[in-house]
Amino acid sequence: MTDRSYIAPLDGIRGLAILLVLGHQGAFASAIDGDMLLGGLLMRVLDAGWVGVQLFFVLSGFLITGILVDAKGANIVRSFKHFYLRRAVRIFPVYYVTLVVLFIAAALITDGPDWLENTYDHDIWFLLYLNNWITPFADELLGHFWSLAVEEQFYLLWPLVVFTVNRKALVWVCLGLILFSPAFRFYLTLVDVEHYKLTAYVWTPARLDALAMGALLALAVRSGTPLFKSGKLMLTLGMVAAVYIAVALATQYRFVPVSTGWPILNQTLCALLFVVLIYFCLDLKGNQNPLTTMLKSALSGQVIRSIGKYSYAIYVFHLPVSLLLRAHVHPHIEAHVGNFSISGISLLFVVEAGLLLAVTYLLARISWLLVEKPFLELKHRWPMTERPAVPAGVPA
Repeated sequence: MTDRSYIAPLDGIRGLAILLVLGHQGAFASAIDGDMLLGGLLMRVLDAGWVGVQLFFVLSGFLITGILVDAKGANIVRSFKHFYLRRAVRIFPVYYVTLVVLFIAAALITDGPDWLENTYDHDIWFLLYLNNWITPFADELLGHFWSLAVEEQFYLLWPLVVFTVNRKALVWVCLGLILFSPAFRFYLTLVDVEHYKLTAYVWTPARLDALAMGALLALAVRSGTPLFKSGKLMLTLGMVAAVYIAVALATQYRFVPVSTGWPILNQTLCALLFVVLIYFCLDLKGNQNPLTTMLKSALSGQVIRSIGKYSYAIYVFHLPVSLLLRAHVHPHIEAHVGNFSISGISLLFVVEAGLLLAVTYLLARISWLLVEKPFLELKHRWPMTERPAVPAGVPA
């Protein structure tokens, strides 16, 4: 990514997304009293932390589609080759190093935790990025890798679409996928009553609306359409999504990813809100106002951007770390922290959530230096474009 195309708030968005995920999957909710005011509110926020993955999907759809559209030209073979090589050096090293460590541990440790042994038993699915398809039917697995499988399947197939259709057709493909995913989730609630809460959450066809929305945004900001210069359309869409979410919370008391009836649209409307968030973080002419300036400033802070910079490795590490902390560290902390609580939020929760973030962040920094950075330095060998072809403020 060149300096010209780098946008600081997008790292902040990654930081926001991973913090939501950490709260949802890694926080020690047993230390929260949901019957008290602040504790109950926090429980609902953590319960809705799945939206962090949705934010990652939207951002991936936006960035990857932008890269592919800007690289589209006469040398299609070169573009394919360079795209896949660049994705490989970005995604594979940390993922496979982590799997190797886990599989070695599973082979050496007798009576290891179920999640470790079951993941090892399904090793081929994880090695091939297909584990999201078996997650609903297998015993306890290392579940968070399902989203990496979805993204990798997207990376594999989406270039074929982008490079073989024109932009107008690509817009219609995106719109079709946005309509297809909620319909597919609804179908699963009818035919798979036992497993639909997982199949409609982790299967790739059920998550394409978020990726397609991000892709559509990438096309929109490159279209030069006056409709997007003022930002009025995006503001209207954001208000529609926000009202929908407010109604869902008021009527359902929770914001769940999959449910029967009209909440089947929760993922789609959540993705729409994140499309608007990303749009107003871009350096476009229609975004120059006090509110967007405040938004960009909040997402450009050094701490949130640093967390976002290492968010991929944090995501890879967070669940194994969380499970190990629960098993081996939680009892010792609980014995020393005591029962101090403020309106349902205990000191134990604050300490353990902070410890999870600190440990995963530290491991991610180490991973960056030893694993990720050396591989990322190879990306310059495979440029996607001969020269920058992106509008000002749109990341490459």
